[in-house]
Amino acid sequence: MSKSGAAGIAAADRPRMSRKAVVALVFLVLITVFLNADMNLLYPNAVFIEKDLGINDAQLGAVSSAFIIIGAAVTLIWGYLTDFASRKKLLLFTVLLGEIPCFMTSFSQTYGQLYFWRSLTGLGIGGIIPITYSLLSDYFSPSERGLANTWINMVTGLGVVLGMLAAGFIGPVYGWRLPFILAAVPNFVLVPLFYFFVKEPRRGEAEPELRALLRGETAGAGAGGRTGAGGRSAEVNHLRPNYLAMARVKTNILSFIQGIPGSVPWGVLTFAIPIYFVRERGFSVQAATMMMMVFGAGVLAGGFAGGLIGTKLYNIRRSLMPIFLGVVVYVGMFMAYGVVAYPARAGMSFAEMLGPVILAFLTGFVAAMVGPNPKTILMNVNLPENRGSISSIFNLTDSIGNGAGPFLGGLLSVRFGMTRALYIAISFWALCGFWWFFVARTEPRDEEAVRRNMRERAERMGAGPANTAPSARG
Repeated sequence: MSKSGAAGIAAADRPRMSRKAVVALVFLVLITVFLNADMNLLYPNAVFIEKDLGINDAQLGAVSSAFIIIGAAVTLIWGYLTDFASRKKLLLFTVLLGEIPCFMTSFSQTYGQLYFWRSLTGLGIGGIIPITYSLLSDYFSPSERGLANTWINMVTGLGVVLGMLAAGFIGPVYGWRLPFILAAVPNFVLVPLFYFFVKEPRRGEAEPELRALLRGETAGAGAGGRTGAGGRSAEVNHLRPNYLAMARVKTNILSFIQGIPGSVPWGVLTFAIPIYFVRERGFSVQAATMMMMVFGAGVLAGGFAGGLIGTKLYNIRRSLMPIFLGVVVYVGMFMAYGVVAYPARAGMSFAEMLGPVILAFLTGFVAAMVGPNPKTILMNVNLPENRGSISSIFNLTDSIGNGAGPFLGGLLSVRFGMTRALYIAISFWALCGFWWFFVARTEPRDEEAVRRNMRERAERMGAGPANTAPSARG
């Protein structure tokens, strides 16, 4: 194909989101915000909860661990179900399965009740991830998915921050129980509205090769046509996730390999940065918390900007997105070294504090630019019936790295001291960034295999040879 022809094909699939897709995205954004708002509701009011229920730090920590472990484990089950069951029904069930326990947590009178309800809340967090990304992959075409993922990625972090802020301001005044109620109630309204008023997309509907066929079938059904097992959409809907096929996709394997070392620094940094600035630099708890908040603000902004840039690069050439990820991982790693090495100290003037504060923000910004792009890559190199499962496996590898981070950081701190522990933990990003450059070679080939499969399906579905080609150049 000529250079100009490839550019024309890419232009033909430029983002032009349908009204149905935009409405669905708005609902999913709002649902995600409130579902993630209950992630860290315990921590701001830990003192009040422990005093009220007569428990200690270890017991409260066990509650949080159970929440994370259950959420990580259930994502595999939900990922499998997502790839062939009704995703609207799963979404309704999953979110309520998480929000009802969140609501009931506020009525806990014993440690056992708190542990029980809080553990069940993890079911909603773990289950929503594969459902959301499976839906997005069928609402949005390959060139649109990066932008949709960017919004979901940003509001996931925003929900966590808003939940912590609400707990920190409301809990001391109105009691630690009220934030759990406020975090849960909105989704009791949003999820039924989504279920009844938002149309679920057909699997493969957003694929360029199948779009006209499946949307035409929907129009025909509205005029008295027939859908279901006898319709064209049965070509995809009857399929089950194929784990052997997923294992053959080199980009999947490389994404999982980079995921664990890429997540470890995040788990360590969120645990160790406040301790480091208090213990090693003599900061007050308030000043150390401010540094963490500045870093977090950079993370939120960087994730959004990185998603936009990654999408733009993908629409120019597929391989540019993973190259971009490899570059920003290494740049973020060296900037994180700079945060640790910066000669910040207690008692610095406002002008002197601008240096470490700006560096902390920029480090969070750059490091987080990886953002939603890995999930976009996985969507584009996997078949429609495998996308829920693949996103759940990827989420599990991320959870392993994030979960191991605090434990590893503690071990390294005991053995080498906090400063060296941070340098070692940050260096894990070198292993992460290295693999993205290999993904730049495998992603175009793996995505072209998906596009070829979609063209073959279009032919089998009775439309003759499909004219639509890939959404971006290889």
